[in-house]
Amino acid sequence: MTITQQMVLLSSAEFWLFFGLTVLLSAAGLYFSFRYLARARIVEDTPTAKVRSAQQGYVELAGRAQLPDDEQVSAPLSGSRCCWYRYKIEKRGNKSWRTLESDTSDRPFLLRDDTGACLVEPRGAEVTPGTRKVWYGSSRRPPGAPRTPGAQLKLGGFLKLDLGFGGRYRYTEELIPPGAAIYAIGFFSTWGEIERQREHGEIAGGLLRQWKQDQP
Repeated sequence: MTITQQMVLLSSAEFWLFFGLTVLLSAAGLYFSFRYLARARIVEDTPTAKVRSAQQGYVELAGRAQLPDDEQVSAPLSGSRCCWYRYKIEKRGNKSWRTLESDTSDRPFLLRDDTGACLVEPRGAEVTPGTRKVWYGSSRRPPGAPRTPGAQLKLGGFLKLDLGFGGRYRYTEELIPPGAAIYAIGFFSTWGEIERQREHGEIAGGLLRQWKQDQP
């Protein structure tokens, strides 16, 4: 039976349900297509700058991830040393996995190239890390680094997927380890400029408070 024949046999309610789902999927496809196209255009039109010569404002930088001096950051599940992490703990239900706990690192780290280094503020940013680990266990928190008897699949040295499906809990961890190649695009400002903007903001706030008390 062809799709056309199946459509003819649908009831009115089934037809409109199918039609609504088709429209929603088409709209979602268009939205994400335009979104990624716009992002690709921004990346393409923004030249890569060096840290030392980068202008104030919107820039693109490329370098290596590095922890600031005296900083010690460890991934919560595996204990791996890293500059940034994102993790999720899920529990197997009757039909699907349910998220019990998740968190994302918001501590700044360094991007260093051959001319210098700058702090990267990951809070609110969209981060696509190159290292991802998935493994399973029988307790809510993993006892230590991921060590399960299942097979492991590695793609290009970046993705690590553990296929040991025996546990009731699934742990997912994404990392930016020290020394990893990173690409960042965002607003660049020197410490002096940041302090100047903060000072101007404090002055403006003081004037506003003064004007509110003296309406004329």
